[in-house]
Amino acid sequence: MKLSKSFLYLVLLIPLGCTPPATSVPTSQATIQGQSMEHMLSDVNKIRAFAYGSGSAAATEESAHDLVSWSRRLGELFPAGEATADYVDMSPERVGGAPAAMRETSGMLLVAVQNGNRPDIGSQLANTEKNGCGFCHLITNTSIR
Repeated sequence: MKLSKSFLYLVLLIPLGCTPPATSVPTSQATIQGQSMEHMLSDVNKIRAFAYGSGSAAATEESAHDLVSWSRRLGELFPAGEATADYVDMSPERVGGAPAAMRETSGMLLVAVQNGNRPDIGSQLANTEKNGCGFCHLITNTSIR
């Protein structure tokens, strides 16, 4: 018995419809810590877009201010005693040093954004990602603290 191509395609596509609906995937982190990371990542992405030539200077400066604001709250959001228990891969040294690293690097990024030089913004963004965000979010094996 010969199967038609249409029937074969239908049979192959049926399993694709068996995945859970998209609504079962959370679109936002439930905790304030998760929300802070989402905001900071969004800010970084907007600043990156500006460095590459899109977006407005005003919106980019707003994102840089927001990043600095969230960075100043890291110690409160991830208290040393709790963060090392909640995030088992976080050493006390990383938890203790991360807020200062993010405050410093995000502050320098804000200055670069305010100066408006896109290559400088890109360079400072790379520094922020490596030495600020990367203080906790390990980018390479050599940056393990």
